[in-house]
Amino acid sequence: MPNYTVTSGSIPIYDGQSLAAQTVNLTITPAAGYAISATDFFIGSATESPAGTFTGGNVDTNVTSVVFSNNGTAGASTNTVNVAVNLSGFTASTSTTAINIDIDARDIKAIDGRHVCISSVVPTEEDDAITNVNGPGIGSATTTQATTVTVAHNGTVSGSGAYLVFTKTFAADTGFYFPWPGPIGTITGSGNPSNSYSQDITNTYTSGQLTTRVIKVYYTPPVPNEDISNMCELGHQITFTRDLRFVEKSSEDARVDGINSLALLSSDISPNGETRSLKVYGNVGETYDLTITDNDGDTYDFTTSALFSSAATKDEDRAIPTTTGYGGDYGYYEYQIAFPSTTVSKTFDVLIAAGNTTPAMNSSLPTATYPATASLRLYQTKHPVITFNVRSLDNDTIYTRGADATSSAFPGYVARVGSTTDGVINLSMTALAKNTGSGYNLALARQPVNSDFTQSQSRLIGSGEGCTSSTALLLNDCTGISVGMRVARVSGVSLVTGTSERYVTVTNVTNTQVTLSSAQTIGTADELTFISNAAVSMDNISAAFTHTGEKPDQITITATATITNYGLDDVSILLDLDNFVTIT
Repeated sequence: MPNYTVTSGSIPIYDGQSLAAQTVNLTITPAAGYAISATDFFIGSATESPAGTFTGGNVDTNVTSVVFSNNGTAGASTNTVNVAVNLSGFTASTSTTAINIDIDARDIKAIDGRHVCISSVVPTEEDDAITNVNGPGIGSATTTQATTVTVAHNGTVSGSGAYLVFTKTFAADTGFYFPWPGPIGTITGSGNPSNSYSQDITNTYTSGQLTTRVIKVYYTPPVPNEDISNMCELGHQITFTRDLRFVEKSSEDARVDGINSLALLSSDISPNGETRSLKVYGNVGETYDLTITDNDGDTYDFTTSALFSSAATKDEDRAIPTTTGYGGDYGYYEYQIAFPSTTVSKTFDVLIAAGNTTPAMNSSLPTATYPATASLRLYQTKHPVITFNVRSLDNDTIYTRGADATSSAFPGYVARVGSTTDGVINLSMTALAKNTGSGYNLALARQPVNSDFTQSQSRLIGSGEGCTSSTALLLNDCTGISVGMRVARVSGVSLVTGTSERYVTVTNVTNTQVTLSSAQTIGTADELTFISNAAVSMDNISAAFTHTGEKPDQITITATATITNYGLDDVSILLDLDNFVTIT
């Protein structure tokens, strides 16, 4: 089986034990570069009725039927197939009784296409021209805002190796050039995208100064195959920053009096804290006021180190100094801004205003007022925690559940894991039926499977559901939807975020109404996905009963959780007991 693997299952028994009819679940996993569906597998010489259910054939006597089903989306690169082996009741002759089934496969094909989705963001600037050309098979949509231009690149690449997604050309206007290092792209998003994207740079110089830079962005699909059916959910983004300077001339006509630009790396700040350079460019002697405000309303105190103050602190009437290599009338002032470590997610807004010399201010500078429409906002995410436990939507009052299991993102690994072992946690979750009289009798309808863990919910909007220019989204059923989930369309036009948010999120759930973080228009036949911003796969899932009284009344579920993406926020992942436990 070079193209897939199959797990084995076990049932604890002793010699001579009589076992009731039950189901053992196996999992078929595709090899790297392959995709599978339940219809790819069958039992040789068996009768198939209904589709996916096989009776008889090449199986041992105790097997009454074998049912193949998809754990995810059929044919998606991340899909696995569940094999439900239904057993008749029998008496074990030994404690190591083996039951065999012969799983055959049709032609398992390699993945012909891999999805790629990334946005390129460029701050607006008046003194250069930018062109964008997509690679083969890639489409794009451009969104222009007051301070940025965003191009969403989306398409499919085939085969293996590096594939051209887009080419971005930066050309300085006449009389300007790019100082070293020139335009630079910083890649962010879930799942450590810097390992999958690369940049090829070609420079053109005029009189020794960089005037044109061509940046080609390539995507190399990960091996093993770890991409998902909708790569846009990962929020991959490359943000280009650049600075422009005047070519030195004897004439003053080419110069603009005032404050011209601000240079600051805008990628997410480490939760461990870090210090970043901030440069303000302009004409020598011109003054400005600089303020950095966090989401608590505190401001950076430029007279101390790494301190945000509740007082209104700012750097006031700072003059642009003479700067080596820039001539006598143009230069920059440089700060080293110390962002402290944090245990909660934070934002920082950078604002600049004219000082006492009342200089002209370039329209691209971040001058918007905190907090409504911040022009330049930096994000600092905490180390998110994923919590695991069981739940019962139908019978919650009869259960006493055990303690939560938790896994925290490792230092330096926000929004991803650092190695193959970082995100692996062995789970043991318990639920005890409360004794009333003779107690409750619990039974397994089947073994739990990956899909019993609530991580995301897809909803096709039907009659009586939706919203029109409103944050109040009406749904017939809100099961599995919780506060903090991100909301996106499965296909079509993206949801529009508010001016100060990164994603549309769920802020409240009440009965059949979901409150969204920004107003939307969502109609019948729209399909939404409610996403927990963590990617977790479950293996080795098993449920067993123990007795605290005369009847089986306590269930223990064990599993191995592999966290491939920690996301940005705390996430609770719950196992739905009602899917596989019956109560009498």
